[in-house]
Amino acid sequence: MLRYLIRLGNHTKLKPRQIKQISNEFVRAVEGFGVSVKNFRISGIAIEFDIFAKDVQSKDQAVKVLVLHFGPLLNERNLGEQSTVRSKRETVQLAIELFDQERYWECHEVLEEIWRKENDTIEKSVQQGVILVASALVHAQKNENDVCLGIFARAMKKLNEWQKQDYLGLDISLLKRYLEDTLERGQISFPRMVKDISR
Repeated sequence: MLRYLIRLGNHTKLKPRQIKQISNEFVRAVEGFGVSVKNFRISGIAIEFDIFAKDVQSKDQAVKVLVLHFGPLLNERNLGEQSTVRSKRETVQLAIELFDQERYWECHEVLEEIWRKENDTIEKSVQQGVILVASALVHAQKNENDVCLGIFARAMKKLNEWQKQDYLGLDISLLKRYLEDTLERGQISFPRMVKDISR
């Protein structure tokens, strides 16, 4: 079974609280194509989900119908393909780009590539802190805000172990301020690591 990550533009400004409704609509729209759609996430930019298909043709037909009914295709990724080998700095820069596009699930996956291999315990902590932030925001995209806030608290502990403001171009101090503010207010936003993190 093939598995793809699909992102459609969220031009109708759906909110994470509408996830059950939209996932039911997607499931109905692809009935008869021999595919299944799962793992829905909604951000301000995109409706993101996985599509499982027996072949590429079935996937393409289903995506065509979904684009017609729900919004333009932003990107798709075959999750069965091996990732490109990158340096630690390149990996962090890619993670920042993905984070700023509200592609938190992919950000988390990319950072895990270096986290798994990391030997330095302090570096491993800062990497895990950012992974936890991205993972928490995946839960927010699924309308699981309590889970998100709980993970934010864990992320803050990991990030506090890193004494520098920056990690390979990632502004840790800015990320910590976002977490502190969010945990204090209890209101989750989808931040950016570059420019305006409080958006």
